[in-house]
Amino acid sequence: MVTVATVRLMHPEFKGAADAFIQAFLDEAASELDAEIFGDKYDAATRWLALHKMALSPMGMSAKLVDSKGNSTYNIHYESIARTVSSGFRVAWPT
Repeated sequence: MVTVATVRLMHPEFKGAADAFIQAFLDEAASELDAEIFGDKYDAATRWLALHKMALSPMGMSAKLVDSKGNSTYNIHYESIARTVSSGFRVAWPT
């Protein structure tokens, strides 16, 4: 489970954010993700998605972490995890 303390430790750029602000985004992100699908990457996906949502918020916009297309550094990490868990089972045949 991702905690406010984890977010503060790993992402000091949000050190000025209120605990309730961070927790609200963690809760929202967690409600959008399926722990069964994400497996052991669930916590990381929850954290990155919450950070992306914070960066898109009016408070996060002042940090200039979002480009003109609405992508943030955090979203790039989240999407990488999402692609990994959604790519399905693969079998490599010997050549």
